[in-house]
Amino acid sequence: MHARGDTLLDMVNALGLTPALEADGLTEVIENLTDPEVKIIRDAFIAEAERVADRPGASFPIDCRAGTIGARVRVVPAPASPGATAPVARIEPA
Repeated sequence: MHARGDTLLDMVNALGLTPALEADGLTEVIENLTDPEVKIIRDAFIAEAERVADRPGASFPIDCRAGTIGARVRVVPAPASPGATAPVARIEPA
């Protein structure tokens, strides 16, 4: 889905996660992401998918440091720990 360029909300819906996202109030957060922030997230997920190929053991490369999330967050690329997935998408309060 990332490689095809599906929107993040379309992917959430396809995975059946829309109710959970709405319950947590995160739909607006995703809608407010900039194109460069979405690219950071895509790059991190695609890198992890390529790393594991069709083997089990993928880990979502997200480092979320936002406690109480408002309508805006900042997504930045971050280095991964040794032996971990790279790149990592770090989500911080805006």
